Amino acid sequence: AQPERYEFLRRTQRTVRFTAAVLLVAAGCIGARVSWLVPLLVLFGAVGTVAYAPWPRRGAARLKDRLWLKNAYVAGGMSLFSLLMAVLSADGERWRMGLLENPAVFAVGAAVVGLRVFLDAALCDIDDEATDRAYRTRTFATAVGSGSVWNWAGLGRMGLAAGLPFLSVLPPLAR
Repeated sequence: AQPERYEFLRRTQRTVRFTAAVLLVAAGCIGARVSWLVPLLVLFGAVGTVAYAPWPRRGAARLKDRLWLKNAYVAGGMSLFSLLMAVLSADGERWRMGLLENPAVFAVGAAVVGLRVFLDAALCDIDDEATDRAYRTRTFATAVGSGSVWNWAGLGRMGLAAGLPFLSVLPPLAR
């Protein structure tokens, strides 16, 4: 949506794509030291990124052009990634057994991360309001205005922070 950025990427697309591929392979190799599943997560992350906006906006709306779905997609991906990394990086069976014995801890943790990322994604769209509007990308900023998004996302983030001490299902240190 921004001609200067597009022109830069158009001129350097081979270098950018090669660099992205190298970084994905490096992430998979480093992650394999944590678990053999991490390279698969890296692959799913790359596929998910492409699915988010596989081509420039033409006729049909992409995932990133749909209000609510855009933020929910990002929030779901980040909270799922955080949850999986918490389980995979644990010391042996302790966390895996904890997940089976007390799934509420993991569900509440993933929900808090998901809500926070959802709100942060809305804030990230404020700077792009004009171009998103011009290219018909539906965001909360284009739907209700940047000022409203700033206020409700800020209040939501403060509400999450204020509520954490009361989420007794979570361990005290996590709260």
